[in-house]
This record gives sequence, C-alpha cells and structure tokens, in this order.
Amino acid sequence: MVYLVFTAMTTKSAAEGVAAVVRTYELLDRLRLGRDFAVRDDQLDFSVLLDAARIARDKHVCLTLLDTGRFGFVELEWLMTEGVRLCTSDEARPRPEELRQLLEAGRRGRVRAAYLQRGRLFPDRSEGAMSVPDLQDLGRAGLDVHVSNLDERRDLAALAEIVPFVRQGGGFFVYYDHGRPEDGLVALAARGAWSHLVDRAVDEAADGEMLVGWARAAKSGRAGAVLHVERGLTLETLQALQAAGATLIFKTPPGDRLSRFRPLEAAARRRKLPPRAFYLDATLLP
Repeated sequence: MVYLVFTAMTTKSAAEGVAAVVRTYELLDRLRLGRDFAVRDDQLDFSVLLDAARIARDKHVCLTLLDTGRFGFVELEWLMTEGVRLCTSDEARPRPEELRQLLEAGRRGRVRAAYLQRGRLFPDRSEGAMSVPDLQDLGRAGLDVHVSNLDERRDLAALAEIVPFVRQGGGFFVYYDHGRPEDGLVALAARGAWSHLVDRAVDEAADGEMLVGWARAAKSGRAGAVLHVERGLTLETLQALQAAGATLIFKTPPGDRLSRFRPLEAAARRRKLPPRAFYLDATLLP
C-alpha cells in the first residue's frame, strides 16, 4: 500500500507555485503563437524549458535563456543543442573553457550565444578569468560579445583589438558606455563595434561634434551607434545624429502634436535595431 503524504504549504509557497504555473502557460502560449520569448533560468524548471525548446524549434521561433548560473553545464549544453539561444555573463560563466564548449553545443543547435562582460577584463590570459585574448578566441569561434563600463573602466583601444575577431566569427561586438563619450569611441565604432550611449552624461557643447563623428564611423564600419535619449538634447543635435546614421531610443515623454520633435520621434520608432545589437532589451543598458 502506498501513502501520499501532503506537505504543509504556506501562503508564500502556494503563491510561488501559482506564479510558476502562470509563467509556464505564458511561455508555451507565446511559442505556440510563433512569438520569440526570453526567460531567466530561475523562472522555470529545466524540464519545462526543454519542452519549450522543442516547441520553439518546431515553430521556428527564438527562445532565449538568461543564464544566472542556476543550471549546470550539461543542462545548458542540452538546451542549446535543442536550439535555445543563451545570454550569459562573466558573473554566471567566468571560465572561458566552459564557454568554448557551449559554443560547440550552439553550433549543433544552430543558435548563437551572447556573453556580457561587466567585471574586470584582464589584458593577458589569467586562469579562471576572462581576458582580451580569450574574447578574441571566443569571438572568432562565434560568440556575440557585449562589454559594459558600468562597473569597470574600459581600455577602448584593447576592446578595438577584439572586434575584428568577433566579426570574423560572424558575431556582434556591442559596447555600453555609461559615462561621457571618450575619443576612443570613434575608433572602436570604425572597427565595426556597435555601441550604446546615454545622453545624460553628454556635454552637448563639447561632445556634439564627436557624437556625429561616432555615428558616421559606426555606419562606415557596418555597425551602429545607438543613443538613449533620457535627458533630451537639442533638436539640431538629434537631427544631425539621426542623419549621420545613429539610432535614437527616446525615453523622454513624447512631444505633443505641435512639437518639433514629433517627426524625429516617429522616424526613430521606425528604425529597428537587429536583435543581436543589444543584450536582452534595446531599452536597457547593462
């Protein structure tokens, strides 16, 4: 005889269980409707994600997994072989050799992996840590490389040495700059790096000409310059940037129907970024 023992369920655990069921149905419904979807690894169980991966593959839609380190290497390898696109980082996967193996799984599943570097990037190889030569090798092997200066100051000349390897592997190199634009940004864009800036750190009088040069350099490098408009620059500067090829993402309140900014905002909404030109969401700077 088998006895079923029901464990006590708190209000909190019950709510979490309901939320997990809702997330599961939302994911599966989106995939069945043919919609791309991104999910974090701590939101759903591995078995659910594996089922979702197979539905996504059959529907020819993209399922992206944000890796926080919850799953082991074997589980990630299995998901990527089933066609799940991986977004990982130096916080979740700091070891270059593990990323190299995951790229092999991605090739089998015909999907790319994106990697975000937020912590220190070493100039030379260092055991258990990411370095410039490691990113060159991984870029050449097909990794999309994203680098942020939110937590660490960056050597833009060193980053420019990574870009050709990423381009050689058919990937995207994307740089997120949270400070005032530096001179090396133009050279980085010219090498073929996508880059994101936010206008709150810009001194318009001093930086305006350089920003236009940055947008032109990115266009000539067959990449893109993305300006996140939070504070709001003058209409003339924004028009010059857009004419030079920059993509503007407005986070300011929309202008009223008589505003001179309305045509600019409308044109900005029509200019779409390639999905690989940002880490997870075009409106967020990691």
